[in-house]
Amino acid sequence: MRIAATFNAPIAGAVFALEVILGRFHVTYFGAVVISAVTADVVAHIFEKDARAFTVPQYALVSPWELGLYTLLGLLAAVGGVAFTRLLYFTEDRWDELHFPEYLKPVLGGLLLGVIGILSFKVDGFPRVFGVGYDSISDVLFGRLAIQVVVGLFLLKLLATVMTLGSGGSGGIFAPSLFMGAMLGSLFGQVAHDLLPSVTAPAGAYAMVGMAAFFSSAAHAPITAILILFEMTGDYRVILGVMVSCILATLIAQRLRRESIYTIKLLRRGIDLQAGQEANVLRQLKVGDILRRGDEVLVQVIKEGIEIGRASCRERV
Repeated sequence: MRIAATFNAPIAGAVFALEVILGRFHVTYFGAVVISAVTADVVAHIFEKDARAFTVPQYALVSPWELGLYTLLGLLAAVGGVAFTRLLYFTEDRWDELHFPEYLKPVLGGLLLGVIGILSFKVDGFPRVFGVGYDSISDVLFGRLAIQVVVGLFLLKLLATVMTLGSGGSGGIFAPSLFMGAMLGSLFGQVAHDLLPSVTAPAGAYAMVGMAAFFSSAAHAPITAILILFEMTGDYRVILGVMVSCILATLIAQRLRRESIYTIKLLRRGIDLQAGQEANVLRQLKVGDILRRGDEVLVQVIKEGIEIGRASCRERV
């Protein structure tokens, strides 16, 4: 419900829980989730009024040819999202392999994170890659950051995120995905606008679409990504580019890696959300746990019959 409250996006918040967490749309679940999302958004309105994480400019398609560019952005976001997922769990595995006291791993991770902060671009002395980074996202949405800064922030945020989570530190996936997606989209948009200034929107439009596409690629949640961007902007004018990029990014990401960044950890623990509840229950059970006494006798008779049959075959040979 954090999405509903933070971004003034109750529909996207509800769909996120159903699409990513529960993995299914069911009337029973839907009612409870919608009530929670609406409640969170109403409470946020009481304290924050209409103020939210960042202001989103009003962008629109300049030319139908831009849909081709948004398609390329979707491909780029798919690669970036899958790379982020693989690097995150690769880093976690490497930290797990370290022969080092568990309680000291976050300490070492924090020291390395401090080095990244020193190297990072800063605002009033505070590293841009630290925290949720909504100020930096706002800057790229309005086209205030140069291309060198955008590239540096993307790489440093990627390292900071995987270092924090891999070493056992606390952090999330949602905000870093938006941050990296905005930087990736801004990079693409600046290059595209320099090459084709007459048929492209400003780089901020691509940063906005990049946020949704990158998150959609990592989380395999295109509906959530499309809805959250629409609710944040309240404008249909760029929705075609968002839809193309998000759907394409998700489809390619699913072909490259079946599990999303949220569900792969569950799969490693033997819980496959895509297999369904029944398959997961059966996977956790052993035959000996469900056999009754009569079944055990029947199994023993079958085994003895098989052995007799094998012996008879050997005698014939």
